[in-house]
Parts: sequence; C-alpha cells; structure tokens
Amino acid sequence: MDESSSTEVVISWSGIWVTGLVSFVQGLVFYSFFRYRRGKDAPAEQYDLYEPRQHTRQHRSPPPFAGSWYKAAWNVSQEETLRCVGLDSYMFLRFLRLGARICTMGCVLALVLIPTYATGEERGRSTQQFNQLTLARVSADSKRLWASLIAWWIFVGFVLYELWNEWVLYAHNRYEFLARGDVDMPKGYRYAVRVEQIPPAYRTDQALLDYFERLFPGSVEQATVFWKTDKLQALIDERQVTIEKLESAVAFTHGKPNKPRPKVKVGATMGLCGGSPTDAIEHYKIEIDRLNEAIDMERSMFDSSEAGKATSSKRVDVDDGNIETSFSAEDQHSGKADTSTAFVTFSNLRTKQAAVQCELTGNPDSMIIFPAPDPKGVLWKNISVPLPQQKILQVQAAALWLAGILFWAAPVSFVTSIANLNSILESIGVDSANPDAFWYGLVSGLLPVIALAILMAVLYMAIVAAAKQFVRYKSMAEVDAYALYWHQLFQFA
Repeated sequence: MDESSSTEVVISWSGIWVTGLVSFVQGLVFYSFFRYRRGKDAPAEQYDLYEPRQHTRQHRSPPPFAGSWYKAAWNVSQEETLRCVGLDSYMFLRFLRLGARICTMGCVLALVLIPTYATGEERGRSTQQFNQLTLARVSADSKRLWASLIAWWIFVGFVLYELWNEWVLYAHNRYEFLARGDVDMPKGYRYAVRVEQIPPAYRTDQALLDYFERLFPGSVEQATVFWKTDKLQALIDERQVTIEKLESAVAFTHGKPNKPRPKVKVGATMGLCGGSPTDAIEHYKIEIDRLNEAIDMERSMFDSSEAGKATSSKRVDVDDGNIETSFSAEDQHSGKADTSTAFVTFSNLRTKQAAVQCELTGNPDSMIIFPAPDPKGVLWKNISVPLPQQKILQVQAAALWLAGILFWAAPVSFVTSIANLNSILESIGVDSANPDAFWYGLVSGLLPVIALAILMAVLYMAIVAAAKQFVRYKSMAEVDAYALYWHQLFQFA
C-alpha cells in the first residue's frame, strides 16, 4: 500500500498477490491435512475427527478418492448431520456455510461492480495499481454510483435474510436441546446445579439433601459436598511416581540380569550430595508401604469428619429460617476439610430452573445457585476455592486488564508500524525499496499480520492462565467466557 498524500491511498498489486498466495497456501495445507486424516481413518472405520458419534453412523462412507466425498457430503441431510456430529459441531458447520453463501453473493455482485469501476472516467494517482478496479475510478457525479448503491442494498438484504433464517433454525434446535438434551451428555448433568457459599451446618451430603428436600419435596435426587483433598492428592501423586520408579527398576533388573541392581541414595542432599546407597527396589517398596499407610490415614480422617458432621447435623434442628443468618464467619466455624461448594441433582428440569432463578434463603451471601458445568470441563483443582475469594481475585485481575487496555495502543502501534517498511529502512539509513516489488508486499503485508496474530495469541493464553491459576474458576465454561470477554475488549482497543 502506497500513500501519496493524507487522502489518497494506492493499493499495490504486490500486496494483493501476496494475500492471494498466502490464502492459497493455507487452503492447500488444510485440504492436505483433511486428505491425510481421511485416507488414514477410512480403512480403520474411525472418523472421530469429523464424526464424533461413530456409533450412530448407519451408512457406508464414500470411496477414499480425492474428490469422491463431494457428492456424498452434499447429499447428507441436515437432520443426518445433526445426528452424527451433535449440536455444537452442527451449528459451527452452519456458520461456515453461512459465510460461504455470503462470500458467494459478494462474488456475484463483484462480477457486476468490477467492470463498472474499471470503465470509470476518473483518472489520477489514486486510480493506479489495484485502485483501477475500485470505486476510486468513478467520479462523484457519475450515474455508476447507482450500481454500488443497489449492490449494497442487495448484499445487506441478503445478509439480513440469511441471519434471520439461521436464527430461526438456531431457536428451533435450542428448544429441542432444552427439551431432550444431548445424547452425548450424562442425564444427571442436565438436572444438576452448583451450590456456593454453603453454611457450615449444611456441609454434609445428608444435611444439604434434607434442606433441598424441604424446599422441593420429592424432586431431589442427590447432594454432594466437596472436600479439600490437596494433601491426599499429593500423597497419591507421590505414590504413583514411586510405583513407576519401582516398575522401571524391576524392568531393568529383569531385562539386564548380568548388570548390578539399581541403587538410590537415601538421605542425599539435593539428590546428589551425601546419602548412603540402597537397593532401589527394596527402597521403593518401603516407600510405597509408607505412602499407603499415610493415604489410608488421610482417608480415615475424611470418613470420621463426615460421620461427626452427620451426627452434629442430626442433633441440631436446623430449619429454613436459620440459614438467613450472617455468612461472614463461615470459615471460622467450618472444618478444615470441607468446602462451601456442592453439586445437587434434581429429578426434573422445572425444579432445576426454579432453584437457579429463585432466591432460596433470603440472604444473598448464602446458598448461591449456578447451573452445573459440563462434567468434562470441571477444574477439580479449583473446586474448593470460596466464591468470595474468587470475586476479590476477579476484581484484581480486572484492574490489571484495564490497565493493559489503556496502554494497548503502544504494542499494537509498534507491530503495525512494520507495514511502513520504507520508513523503517530510512530510519536506519538504508535506501527505500520499491513498493511494487513482490518481496516488499510480502514483508509489509504479511509480517504485521503474523506479528499481530502472535501478540493476540499470547494475550489470549495469558488471560486463560489468569482465569485458571489466579482467579481460579471452577469450570472451563467460565474460563472460556472470561477469556472471550477480555480478549474482545483488547481487540476493540
């Protein structure tokens, strides 16, 4: 792109060719990957990449040739596609088809507009290079402008029509999903809620179940209160590592019987200094026995704590009014192992929605209900984090992101400045390059895009890491929503 003045911008052909070449290479890479996976999966009858519901497929796949799948894919009905891939993938495919139809309409209109622009009467610097095919060739008082206006009306009307049709289809599929659910999801997940800030008196499965049973008689299936198992999980992980070391030592001994048995240094400083050599197999067996005892002891503490809390909940007559007391001293009276988070499963969707939408306690700081996340997306390491702590961390992270948005123009300006290659060359004392050269269009047109894409990708990973490790959300759905929100704000900045 060459700028001769503040108002005239000339788009060079080199940039257009570079864009076309890069797009062609990308399409070729994606198609080659598709052909590779299809050729590899077809003989084994495994189509998990683009047909997740393999058990539902009842027809033979197309022959494994380069273009044999076109006709077969075109003839697959929308209902069959939805049945085979699921609602999420189906809506994504619909979105891709929507984009293809909009682009096709744009290409049809371009067949009329490009000749109209190319035969315009306007001449000058602003009509050179690629600009000779644009609206710059049409004078301000020319009747050819009616072609642009009519094409714009047609294009916008077509886009609105397509969006409306997709919205109607989405609404229908959404209602079907709410009524029947997804066959790939556990049935209990549809009827479950996540309960936060549970008062100490209700932090047992039975006490929480009894409370919701009083609110929704006959509609509660299960209640599960979570525990802080960090120490237990650390012991289990340590035992697993020790077991793998033992298996490795045993395999070495059996595989190479003529060599000395492996040794380990017990009591060595930093794993190297000091310590006495000991037979590795015997040492690992002793360590596994020690860890098994520690794990059993830790589990027994959970069992005794659960039994004690269950007995306490039976002795105390906790009615619905007691839960409306202050929740500020929760952690001072609760046990060390229990958490204020639980999952409750109902027997019907009506009760679940009532629990989510209604105020159950009269106290906004207790028994806060959320729809249960996808079981596969639960972040179990964060499940014990109290909700008030999450809110405080969320505010702190928001202050950091807002500061980043205010100064986001600096790195973006640096990245986009790469497009003005001649200015950079002149600043370092090098002669200016020919802006019409292919390599100039490649560097000035492609490099800023790649650099900006890398910058945005790093930013997205930083936001996701903050959501998981700092704010410590409890599900991937919350992490995705958080990352999408802040990433979009950075893009708008």
